[in-house]
Amino acid sequence: MSATAAGRGLRVLVLSADVGEGHLAAARAVGDGLRATGTATVIERDGLAPFGKVLGHAIRDGYRWQLRWAPWSYSALYWVGSSVAPARAAGARVLAAAGQRRLRAIVRAERPDVVISTHPAITCVLGRMRLRRRLGVPLCATVTDLADYSFWSHRGADLHLVMHEAAIARVERVAGAGSATLVRPFVAQRFAAGGDARTARARLELPADGRLVVVSGGGWGVGDLGGATDAALALDGATVVVVAGRNDEARVQLEDRFGGDPRVRVIGFTERMDDLLRAADVLVHSTGGMTSFEALVCGCPVIAYGTRVGHIGVHNRAMAALGLMTLADTGAELAEALRVHLEDGAGRPSAPVWRAFDAASAVMDLRPRVRPLPRWRLAAGHAVVAMACVIALLAGLSTDDAYSLAASPLELRPVNHVTTTRREIGLVVRAPNAAVPGLARALAARGAHASFAVSAPLPASTERALAALGDDALPELLGSGKVAWVHTRGQLRGAVPLDGERRYLVPPKGLTLAQYLVGRTVDASPVAGDVTVDASRPVAARPSSGDVVVVTADGTAADTVAAVASLGDAAPSVPLSVLLASPTSDRTAGADVSTIAPPSTTTSPARIPAGPRGA
Repeated sequence: MSATAAGRGLRVLVLSADVGEGHLAAARAVGDGLRATGTATVIERDGLAPFGKVLGHAIRDGYRWQLRWAPWSYSALYWVGSSVAPARAAGARVLAAAGQRRLRAIVRAERPDVVISTHPAITCVLGRMRLRRRLGVPLCATVTDLADYSFWSHRGADLHLVMHEAAIARVERVAGAGSATLVRPFVAQRFAAGGDARTARARLELPADGRLVVVSGGGWGVGDLGGATDAALALDGATVVVVAGRNDEARVQLEDRFGGDPRVRVIGFTERMDDLLRAADVLVHSTGGMTSFEALVCGCPVIAYGTRVGHIGVHNRAMAALGLMTLADTGAELAEALRVHLEDGAGRPSAPVWRAFDAASAVMDLRPRVRPLPRWRLAAGHAVVAMACVIALLAGLSTDDAYSLAASPLELRPVNHVTTTRREIGLVVRAPNAAVPGLARALAARGAHASFAVSAPLPASTERALAALGDDALPELLGSGKVAWVHTRGQLRGAVPLDGERRYLVPPKGLTLAQYLVGRTVDASPVAGDVTVDASRPVAARPSSGDVVVVTADGTAADTVAAVASLGDAAPSVPLSVLLASPTSDRTAGADVSTIAPPSTTTSPARIPAGPRGA
């Protein structure tokens, strides 16, 4: 500890979670041990509160609901979290995003010398903060299971307190060398205070003689408590105490089921678990965790039965492999295990796992171990994330899909029809720049006039020639490549306004949202064909008055003139500047507008009104 901490006494912030009783029991045990030194100030806070109501509720009550009503769902979730690394990493990011800011505020307000976490979710966020220089004091994490080391352990924790030597190597494999130390179980001092079974039974008003079986469902009262009670009652002279925890529904059901049997006592959550475990000949427990260690400290054999889901099953199998408990997966196995323990006298704890330092001493001697990530690496990480976001944004803007989604709700639709009182269509001819003068003369000879869509500005002489013929030019945006929008502003800057603002033709493959947004920066808006025609193919469409018709002239002038002539004479063709300035009898915009001008002939019922020239 620092010299300042040594001078004023150690200030310790303990963050826990009421997810069952194990995490709270560990917090109380470590806190009481530190207070007993007389040199430490302990502040205990709810570590789930910083995650907000929704996520905190999901961690606490979602887990409880799963264990009670859908244990299979918890097993599935546990498998995903323990076996799929990307899912675990994504979960860690979600936790950090939700709780990091408020956890940091708590640490700043309390100004501790050490922070202790007793829940994996809290350790995950604090460890991440420690590595990223957002937690400037050492982080200590308790490990209350012999399982889930990938969840309990974190490289950002300076020290992990484990309760069995078998866990040290597993933790250090995740968090690094020197990151774990063996301590006595995180149980209250009263469990280790000693005492005989007869005295404990007398205090609990239980029979002094005969076999006593305690059936426990943990703090939440989960598991097959009724089945365990039936198996215990099958033994001659056995008395059963069933601990239903805070599960009132289970307690009522058990009372209804066994209320008439004097050998059964059903209780809810109790603070006298130490007396019960000293009085019992055996504990049948469903959830493992701290209750199993409390029983071992009291010298009470443990049989795990009733819940095998998720980390509970992993913890119990690890305890059984170390000779610390007996596993019973079925009612028959439980009955046999009870017979062995009660009639043959086997199964007492073979080795006291608590011969180690107490947790308080380990915390008092804690030295910072974690080396925060270099500042350049943190800055590079932020830059990479920012760059990835920019690339993702630009990639989205550079597709016509994004424009198609936004066009209708945001009214970004191109003009493809003008409601007019005149019988005329707006003709747009897509042609190479060099072919424009010849096409204009050929069309004028047939009495047709058009706007010529060009990919580059025309020479001034060509523009004057078009004006003399009654035609005009219309820029067509480049449509190839994801970054074509970069050139949009340059393409449109010199465009001549047609009806008070610049217009441009939508590319054949569609308009991207980026092109539209850049076009608006120079007061330019898109135009698309309500009817599109390929001059090299037969024309079947017959446009209506006010339609914008786009003709692609890839062949000779004769083909183009023939294609225009085949549109019919009912609606003479005029340039866009004339159509947009024509009188209108209906100024109500239509609901549907074609956002893409396909290469084949098509029609659309979209309509928008025209305004006067120069408006």
